[in-house]
Amino acid sequence: MAYRRSSLCLTVFLMLMLLRPFSSAASSPLPGTVGLWRAESGDTIPFRTASEDLGVWHSRIYMRSTPPGRIEAILMEGPGPGTLLVPRGMVSADDLPLGFGARYQTLDVAGHRAILERQDILGMALAIELGKDKTLTLESTGASQDELVELAEGIFAFSRNTD
Repeated sequence: MAYRRSSLCLTVFLMLMLLRPFSSAASSPLPGTVGLWRAESGDTIPFRTASEDLGVWHSRIYMRSTPPGRIEAILMEGPGPGTLLVPRGMVSADDLPLGFGARYQTLDVAGHRAILERQDILGMALAIELGKDKTLTLESTGASQDELVELAEGIFAFSRNTD
């Protein structure tokens, strides 16, 4: 009798586990597929304190098999991360002699102000201002500027279709 009860409890538990959402990444505003890029993993982490909600950090790793590639996409929303401040006008500069030789350039990506950072060892990071308290960052050690911009535009197209 005890055996049947425990197997019934186990069955009910497993059914509830199967019916729950698979992960917080499933509810991410970052798409699962953008062109040839496929999301391999994803996380959604809330920024909370005991007294207030400060926003959300969404992260996805996009992989492509042909040609091979990997880009990490990070979407930060809320007053905790704040608003990305991209300088007005066109900027093209490096951080020498005090830095490590990173080069910075402002861009326009699908109507959004952005800044591209190139660092010889670490690769590229593209940070895009999406309005008040919302920033998308794409980082890669091997992707080109065009690939980062193309992925960003694909994410924007997905966002417009789901709003």
